[in-house]
Amino acid sequence: MVLNLILVAAVAFLFHQLIWKRRNWPAGPTPLPLIGNLLSLRSPAPGYQAFDKWTKKYGDIYTFWLGTRPYILVSSYEALKETFIKDGETYADKKPMAFQEAFRGGSYGVVETNGPFWREHRRFAIHQFRDFGVGKDRMEQRIMIEVEDIFRNCDKTLGEGVDLTDIFDRAIGNVINQMLFGYRFDETRADEFRTIRAFFNFNSGEFASFSMRVQFFLPWMGYIMPGPTILDRFKKYQKGFTEFFGTQIANHKNEIDFELEDNSDYVEAYLKEQRKREKEGDFESFRNVQTVPDSSGAPEIDKAKLGGMHTKEFRAILKKRHGEL
Repeated sequence: MVLNLILVAAVAFLFHQLIWKRRNWPAGPTPLPLIGNLLSLRSPAPGYQAFDKWTKKYGDIYTFWLGTRPYILVSSYEALKETFIKDGETYADKKPMAFQEAFRGGSYGVVETNGPFWREHRRFAIHQFRDFGVGKDRMEQRIMIEVEDIFRNCDKTLGEGVDLTDIFDRAIGNVINQMLFGYRFDETRADEFRTIRAFFNFNSGEFASFSMRVQFFLPWMGYIMPGPTILDRFKKYQKGFTEFFGTQIANHKNEIDFELEDNSDYVEAYLKEQRKREKEGDFESFRNVQTVPDSSGAPEIDKAKLGGMHTKEFRAILKKRHGEL
């Protein structure tokens, strides 16, 4: 009798895990009970081959599972555009992550927040970046300066091997930093750029293990997996990171003429808005912690280089260009 009950319970459990809970989700790889598709992403890490395989089998949109939580992956440019641009409001909210709030000391940032707070800061950021030339000729001119600098650095090593990683990192970092703080990382600021890269390298290095990837989505796993938890790692990373950018913001604040209406960079515009709000008695909406870069995921420079490389359109174009070369 007991054996029969156990057998029925086991069958019911497997039916729920393998079939029933997936009935209203887009088709995707079959998850193992409790751990989902984690094993497929582990070997080989970080799981790109698994995503390639699933895209070929299930199409542009499919569901995979991390633990008991489903995730829908949108893998083509057209599907991304249709989902997040044409119907962006429907998918605007993000799932709060405990480690993100622990890193910032609350729900802050633009990438990681939701609701009216997110909409206000998103609207402010878009308005300022458009003023600084995003999507216009001014932005193109900034990018062309960096392209010329890339060629100039490559010309210095003609006939020799060259590591393009640092050259491209600094070029992309220059474009980003010009909008944020109003200056490039030229030779006089090379140490500053190396410091920032060291922080981001620590980020990508410390959080690249399988254990950390699991805890990004399932924080509670940190209490049963060996080694420090993701919250422990973030506390180690947070202190130096926030102190560095806090000093940058404080120094920038001392250089700003708050009487001028025009702004030269995003942080200047933000600090002016912050002062305006504080005069009105609002000390919460525009706090300094909001300006610290959204950094809980991969470094922003690496996102800029790699963010679109895993859509199927990019891989097809890359294969074509490689054949032409």
